Amino acid sequence: MSNATQRLRVVGPGGPFEAMVECAEAFSWSRSVSVEVIKGPPERWLDRRADLIYGGFPQMLAALAQDHPEALDPNEIHELYERRIGLLVRRGNPRHLLTLADLADPDVQVLDVQLEQMEEFQDRVPGLRERIAAKDATGEEGVRVWRARPELDAWITFESWYRAMSSETGFIPLPEDIGAVRPTVIALMCWTAHRTLGLEFISFLRSPHAHEVFRRRGWL
Repeated sequence: MSNATQRLRVVGPGGPFEAMVECAEAFSWSRSVSVEVIKGPPERWLDRRADLIYGGFPQMLAALAQDHPEALDPNEIHELYERRIGLLVRRGNPRHLLTLADLADPDVQVLDVQLEQMEEFQDRVPGLRERIAAKDATGEEGVRVWRARPELDAWITFESWYRAMSSETGFIPLPEDIGAVRPTVIALMCWTAHRTLGLEFISFLRSPHAHEVFRRRGWL
């Protein structure tokens, strides 16, 4: 099959989507192939019968591989670039939030995005998980709620969401020594008919050009 007729389908969550699309466009142009990136919630990932799948952090795909070994081999999961985790706050930081401990104030209202799995940081603040003010499934839903509910004060999330809303938010990184950095990952699906091309795309994602694309959007 010639490159001109080859098509890669890549699926995953919204967080890394824009960076993936830009990289896919550059790879498609350089190789005269087609790379389509589709974002969606976890319950739709396997429906797409994609060639590759990306995740916001390793456990996201490791759990999928455990639940669906027919779709994903854990040995095919490749790490890309890391993202900082921190406190997304309102512009100007009116609550003067600087550390996780500041979220202990019962008047501080916190947003939680379940797909991001930030429980390990929430648990560092006694009682925080029991008084989360808003819960949403995905980062994109979190952005919509954050904008619609100005009473929310903080969101423990990735720096990339701050980059997407930098004109209206602030970001306080959490210390790296508590695990507040996670790599984005990508993997080949077991059923792909384009393994060689898929591996070439993964290699491209690790190139200096792709690294710069991700770095501009909040990755290290």
